[in-house]
Amino acid sequence: MSYKLRFNSPRWLFIEDTGEGMSITNDAEGVCEYLVLNYGNKRIMYRDSDGTWDELCHNHGIFKRFEFHGYTDYDVDRLIELESVKL
Repeated sequence: MSYKLRFNSPRWLFIEDTGEGMSITNDAEGVCEYLVLNYGNKRIMYRDSDGTWDELCHNHGIFKRFEFHGYTDYDVDRLIELESVKL
């Protein structure tokens, strides 16, 4: 695995590229399939090797497209805070 799980909520997964092996971007199909199989059908946000947060859009684990949000670490920290309150 070339990524690590940063946050897991009932609606979201946040993962970060570790820079080892194939990147999240280059293995989007495999990443989506693995995460949905192991964590359920959730939205997937990822931090790429450039430090930008975007979304892997999928349909029950079948990768469809990248959604480029361009979120910063600060933005994602706020999203995680909001999700944590809902837990």
